[in-house]
Formats: sequence, structure tokens, C-alpha cells
Amino acid sequence: MTDHDPHLGTGYGAAKFGSRTITPKILAIYAGIGGYRVPDQPLRLNRGTATALRAAGYTMVRVRHRLRTHDISLSRYLDTHRL
Repeated sequence: MTDHDPHLGTGYGAAKFGSRTITPKILAIYAGIGGYRVPDQPLRLNRGTATALRAAGYTMVRVRHRLRTHDISLSRYLDTHRL
């Protein structure tokens, strides 16, 4: 499969980072009242990680890509990866 596969859609990575294959490093995870916390182990943002974090009750992640940080909503990330 290539970046131009029409059956996969563009995805959040393409819109936010310029490529749908980008898996930025997760710096922190957010669960509402508890605020942001550093994950126990190194994580990369991809569909599997986002699904697992969302199922565990987390709503957002803070990621780093090319020396910039971004706050990403997990529900929006997963919604754009349904295709």
C-alpha cells in the first residue's frame, strides 16, 4: 500500500504532519481531572496506541514531531483513521 491508496483516506497524520505514516513520540497523556502525565513507557502515536489509550480513559496526547509539540485529541485522531 502506498501513501496514495484511495481506500485508506488521508488520515490525521497527513493533515497534521504531512504524511500518514508519521508516528510522533508521545510526551504526555491527558485524562481530564488528573491532567497530563508522562507515560510509563515510550509510546508512539499510531492507531493501535490511540485505541488503547482511549479505551483506558485518556482523551488527549501531547506529541513531539520535528522539535514542535502538538496536543492531539484521541477521538479526532481515531475518527480520521476510520476509513
